[in-house]
Amino acid sequence: MAVLLVVPLFFVSPCSAESDGPENEGPEYDDIDWPSHGSDPSEIISRLEFRNEYVDEPEGAYKNSSIFRGEYAFDDLWLLRTEIPLVASEHYEYGSQFGLGDMTLGARGKIVLPKQFSIILGVDFILDTAEEELLGTGKNQIVPQIAGVWKPDEKWILSLQYWYFKSFSGDGGRENINEMLIRPQALYHLPRGFWVLLDPKIYVNQENGNDALFYLEGEFGKVLNKNYELWLRGGGHITGHGKEELRSWKAEAGIRYLWH
Repeated sequence: MAVLLVVPLFFVSPCSAESDGPENEGPEYDDIDWPSHGSDPSEIISRLEFRNEYVDEPEGAYKNSSIFRGEYAFDDLWLLRTEIPLVASEHYEYGSQFGLGDMTLGARGKIVLPKQFSIILGVDFILDTAEEELLGTGKNQIVPQIAGVWKPDEKWILSLQYWYFKSFSGDGGRENINEMLIRPQALYHLPRGFWVLLDPKIYVNQENGNDALFYLEGEFGKVLNKNYELWLRGGGHITGHGKEELRSWKAEAGIRYLWH
């Protein structure tokens, strides 16, 4: 079983030890506290991103996804985005499959409020583009979302996010999707460009008797300079009932290129 992993070198920076910070054009960065823009849910910023997700599912099944993400910010207030996954999956009933997964197209907008508050409004369309049954949901989905973000100081970013997944067409033989997700996040900036993020997720499957499931993820990352960030993420199912792919554990690694 080959699993493609990005191995971030968190302790190696392209800036020399004597540098006062990245030399890229743009805002000055303090060499002790470089903020993460890519993991900040309130940032409207252009990016190219690659991450690899490995999900270990019940009964010995697994799914490994290499995901390419692109976002283009027209200004500081709105952007368009896409995600393209290549998926390898193995299941005890269906065997092994590999190919294109379900693509995502979406948009985000930002409302800036006083006292370091902001609201992010967005919508994603998850398209039934998977080439094989194991590689996607078999459904086209619309995913409206809203997030409230508060930055009480330069170290902390606190947010509460609400996502709603609703299928509207696709394979009639596959289960319909009618699920909400609540995500209270906390990000803390450590010295020298490191950050940690706690990302609890509460899923409520309204298609199946309002089954609730609690999933906990954590993230550790490093800002290399104004444009590049690396991160590791992991987590798993804590308690509750839900879809099979959520009763699992997950490992993720990624790299992103940002421009302002």
